[in-house]
Amino acid sequence: MTTVPPANHSDNRAALGAHATKAAFWNTVLLPAKLAAHLLAQLVLANALPTAEYGVYVLALAVGITSGSLVDLGTERSVVKFLPEVAGRQGRRGVRTLLLWVFGFKFAVLAPVIILATLLHGAFFRYLDRRVPSDQQDVLRIVHGEHWTIFFSVISLVLVGAFYDVAMQSLVATFKNKSWNIITILVTLLDPIVVSVIVLTGGNIAIVLIGRVFVALAAMVLAGGFALFAVRESADVERQYVTDDARGRPLPIRRFVFYSSLQYALQVTSFLTSYAFAALILTNAVEIAGYRVAAGTVRETLSALTTPIVGIQVPIFTRIFTARDTRQLDIAFALVTRFLALVLIPGGVGLALLIPNLFRILYPKFVSFTGVCIVLIVFLFAEACLSTGTTVLLTFERYKPVIAARAIALLSLPIMFFTARWYGAMGAALTAGGFAALAALVGTIAATALLPIRYPLGFVRRVGIASGCMAVVVGGLAFTLGRVPDNPGGGLHRVVWLAVTAVIATLGGAVYLAVFRRIGGIEQSDIERLRSLRIPARGLVLRMLIGSRT
Repeated sequence: MTTVPPANHSDNRAALGAHATKAAFWNTVLLPAKLAAHLLAQLVLANALPTAEYGVYVLALAVGITSGSLVDLGTERSVVKFLPEVAGRQGRRGVRTLLLWVFGFKFAVLAPVIILATLLHGAFFRYLDRRVPSDQQDVLRIVHGEHWTIFFSVISLVLVGAFYDVAMQSLVATFKNKSWNIITILVTLLDPIVVSVIVLTGGNIAIVLIGRVFVALAAMVLAGGFALFAVRESADVERQYVTDDARGRPLPIRRFVFYSSLQYALQVTSFLTSYAFAALILTNAVEIAGYRVAAGTVRETLSALTTPIVGIQVPIFTRIFTARDTRQLDIAFALVTRFLALVLIPGGVGLALLIPNLFRILYPKFVSFTGVCIVLIVFLFAEACLSTGTTVLLTFERYKPVIAARAIALLSLPIMFFTARWYGAMGAALTAGGFAALAALVGTIAATALLPIRYPLGFVRRVGIASGCMAVVVGGLAFTLGRVPDNPGGGLHRVVWLAVTAVIATLGGAVYLAVFRRIGGIEQSDIERLRSLRIPARGLVLRMLIGSRT
């Protein structure tokens, strides 16, 4: 295959860097609003609803997530990889054909599934009823009286979500991270507002689910509008990343089918390590609610810490693969993995030490699930640190090692049936988290063995040493002077204790940065790259990482 001439590689790298920098910029700028919206949504739901009723609500959503994951067949995530290439090959006509095919395929799969679910509705109703504890008769009466409302709300969320997700993936594929973040923030702000109004006016979980359906409809319309404009603009831009002999030629269908099949397998195995699968297996609504709070806390923190590169990895590696630029691959892989280690290792250590205090302040009804949250922090943060290897293998179409890695995650399917039933939420956390981390580790080892990339072990060692010093300070304060009492008091008292916890976290962060700089700090190449990037508070970031703005 003819490759792009070397002179064009430099132009492509500059353009690609500009796209990535702009996407990272908007991810970072909108982080505070996005994080606050997600936190508010979980706080309102977990604390406003009775524990068992919240558990049934989580279970209903888990059924919807399960249905959406199983009927997608990998086409949704394939949009991120192939939309830029199709735009470069065939322009707007090719993009339109691709999206119409994806939407038509999803509807063709969903229609018979919905019909079958309606015919077997009785099994779903019995399944919900059995999850309510016998001493929660009030909750059981609500669930029993709202069977059909819950059922059709779940079906509606699956339908709307199928089209919303494709629209959002189209925004990711075209580097429209500003639009993606704004829509995400609006949706996550609408959710707690709608839920708060419903709960404060006496509404039950069925009414809450109806509210979620209307929010989802509004999000789908908004995302669809933004996506239409984004894909129209992408055709001319993407031509520079496509090799000369590929222009004008359609994408081979076998590549799309094969990649979608693998993405489907990846999606299913990822689902098996998610809170949704654990919620389906756990037998008690209270355990389901506690596991959701623990898993949600970890996932939202991970999302916040990795926000600058959300929606960037796959588009970047896809364009590098399309241009066959192996040198840029090594640079991009090293940069992403160093960033993840820099923020996730100290972030995970600090969160694990502070989570007992945070649960006493924010989730007093779920303090008994603190241990579950710590286990999930250890495993899921490790998985996130190692996730880039699998991403690179996928985008470079090295499928066999990906299948081997995800087969490990598949083992959680039979094991979860025993661990979750015998040991409750803790058994589910150990199983889901352990297999997720192990699968990511295998993917990273395979990627470094098969592709011209190296995992930055020396950098990780420096981060680990600095994080250990931070842990001494944070743990020493959090478990002595700054320990939150079992009954921290009313609203004002909780705000004070939250401020104390924030001070401990800040002190720990200062120790981490000081030690990290002392033992070598970040790579010189990363310093130069950071100086050239247009990101918010660049001077402050440089001062924290290297001790000066220049």
